Amino acid sequence: MSSIYLVRHGDYRLEPVDGSGRKFADRGLSALGRRQADALRRRLAASPQIAPIVLYTSTLPRALQTAEIIASAYGLQVVAEPDLEEWRSGNDDMPLAEFIAEWSRMSAFDRRFRRFRPGCETGIEFDARARSVLHRIVTQHAGDCVMIVAHGGIMEAAFRYFIGLGDGGSSRAYPACGHTSLTHWRRDPDSDEWVLEFLNDGHHLDGLAAA
Repeated sequence: MSSIYLVRHGDYRLEPVDGSGRKFADRGLSALGRRQADALRRRLAASPQIAPIVLYTSTLPRALQTAEIIASAYGLQVVAEPDLEEWRSGNDDMPLAEFIAEWSRMSAFDRRFRRFRPGCETGIEFDARARSVLHRIVTQHAGDCVMIVAHGGIMEAAFRYFIGLGDGGSSRAYPACGHTSLTHWRRDPDSDEWVLEFLNDGHHLDGLAAA
């Protein structure tokens, strides 16, 4: 049986690179994010039925740090995969108000094709990248248990990939995905169909203080 466990990174710090307020950078997990990741680590350590042989992660600090914390539950080294990064939309190089205003003016369909900054990805291009890396991982590890730590955008693309939905996005619905939530897809031997066992499971966060 193939099992793919998807984990969204923990809460993180997005801070200005300089005083201009125009460019922001991922500064890694916040104190809350570290507590979230540790809560998931403790849950996984106590769950022998979840036993990945490999743990892939996005290379962005918030995902990489989350993966490093939970990897200790298995004694695994994380495998950093740049193609698991979040949508490279260019919004970190724009004032937030400007990006929101531009986003709000477009229809959901048009947003998929918008290149907000030179060199950034359109939504369609991101979706293709996400599906491609997911397909590469699940094909390489057919019959294995794999864990992937990534981002909300990757989780949405994964939902479309496993279900077999069309390109780029939906204006009607999207899967919920909280910080350090756990999602499990499985495929039985000799089957082409994936089964969603659970989605956005964050029970390990019950009672976790935000402060």
